[in-house]
Amino acid sequence: MRETVVKQFQDPLTLWENANNIRDKAKRDEFQNGKEVHVWYAPLNNSIEVFNELSAKEKLKASKFRSSRDQQRYIRSHGILRRILAAYVNCEPCEISFQTTEYGKPFLTNGGREVHFNMSHSNEIAAYAVSKNHELGIDIEHIDHDLDWFSIAKFAFSQEENDLLESLSNDQQIKAFYSLWTRKEALLKARGTGLSEIETMSGKEFNSVKRKYLLSTFSCGGSYQGALAVNNHNQMINYYQVPCLNYVFY
Repeated sequence: MRETVVKQFQDPLTLWENANNIRDKAKRDEFQNGKEVHVWYAPLNNSIEVFNELSAKEKLKASKFRSSRDQQRYIRSHGILRRILAAYVNCEPCEISFQTTEYGKPFLTNGGREVHFNMSHSNEIAAYAVSKNHELGIDIEHIDHDLDWFSIAKFAFSQEENDLLESLSNDQQIKAFYSLWTRKEALLKARGTGLSEIETMSGKEFNSVKRKYLLSTFSCGGSYQGALAVNNHNQMINYYQVPCLNYVFY
């Protein structure tokens, strides 16, 4: 396990392909046949106008943010999600309709239940994952070098994982922590339970669950760590940057 995790945070940066049109990617035969997972990356510090594409419930939630910065990040991250999904289910962004599971994981109610998605955002970055017929989860985190990761690891990680972190050099520990954390959170999101299971799932049980999923680590520059989990090992993962946000790109 130590060698695997060390390799994860020594890997080169993820190569993100520039995409001119999301619908072109959504129409790929490999995606439509359930052989590809698409991961999309978007900065949230652009002046994209998507407020009118949100649902009434999303607009109400946006109005309750006290911080203008957090409000804009919420609006943009959810508006971009709608534009991405609109390309995959062939509708307008404002027509996208969601429901949530008992644990709060959203799923599409229009366009059929074949298209699965998940999103995560941290600081000024949002990441989205889309698949055909396969449950998935995604997590992205801004790396905070002042974070008290040691305390978090003690309650969230198994003894094996904590032993691994303690065996690493100081400069490796923070990267390894985020690698382990994002993979764990992506997996729990794929299962649909989110962090509700993070303390109750033992290390042995977690390893058993983990074997059923393809887990992949990715990066968005040196300051962000991300991970994807999908319940099919025979998947290709394509990484795309969303097109210019000042234009209709779906």
